[in-house]
Amino acid sequence: MLDLDRAVLGGMGMGAPQSAQADEPADEPEDPPLSPVAKLSIVVVVVLLVIWFLVAWLIRDLHILDAAGESVGTAFALGVLASLVGALRGSR
Repeated sequence: MLDLDRAVLGGMGMGAPQSAQADEPADEPEDPPLSPVAKLSIVVVVVLLVIWFLVAWLIRDLHILDAAGESVGTAFALGVLASLVGALRGSR
């Protein structure tokens, strides 16, 4: 990605000088790729959130912004829960 930035932006006189880009730390570990189970879990949660939005909007007859707010709030709560579980598992 860095070479692409250098090729695209370097030719236009934009971007950081070559010396500044070479000084970036290269020893940062990359995030491991997601497992198939994690990918499937994400897809299931997103589908359930969309279904929850549609149920709140069309069946419970809530205003569309209220229904979207319920879905976004549920997604936020699930994100906080996942963060707490990850923090607890990482502290062991």
